[in-house]
Amino acid sequence: MRHALIAVVAFPFLLAACETGPSGSQSGNQPTTTAAAPVQTAQSGGGCLTRLYNNAKINPPAADTPEDLRRWSGLYGGDRWDGVLCNSLAVLQVNKDGSARVQYAFGTAPSWGIQQPGAYEYPAKINGDTLTFAVPALGANATYKLSGDKLSGTWSSRNGTNRTTITRAP
Repeated sequence: MRHALIAVVAFPFLLAACETGPSGSQSGNQPTTTAAAPVQTAQSGGGCLTRLYNNAKINPPAADTPEDLRRWSGLYGGDRWDGVLCNSLAVLQVNKDGSARVQYAFGTAPSWGIQQPGAYEYPAKINGDTLTFAVPALGANATYKLSGDKLSGTWSSRNGTNRTTITRAP
């Protein structure tokens, strides 16, 4: 299985990075943030630091948003894709129609060629106990199943499938 790779190129006044996922290849999409100072952190199992990057904010769902959707709002992390790559997922916005906005973040994994951490925002969809979002540039889909305060994640791409279980940060 080919593993993820991130390349960072600095230009005057501009930092551009190639997007990556847990199981491979780059794209030309620009990240929302990379290696930014976190505004909320929590150390949890697996030795991973869960981060909400400084430009992101978790917006409380509207009062008329059903509870089965409201429960998704928050920051999750503390585990590694296949025991290798630390990752977190912030559910930044949840709407009453089940649409959502997430921030997916990852750490470094030298054995996978990932030398720089990064964070990206994506539109997502919630249906019952499942949240999904696509990363078209990588031909990847992320699926998370919610059970209590844990999300069981699956990243599927042309390079294979990776798994993680992340926990809601306090």
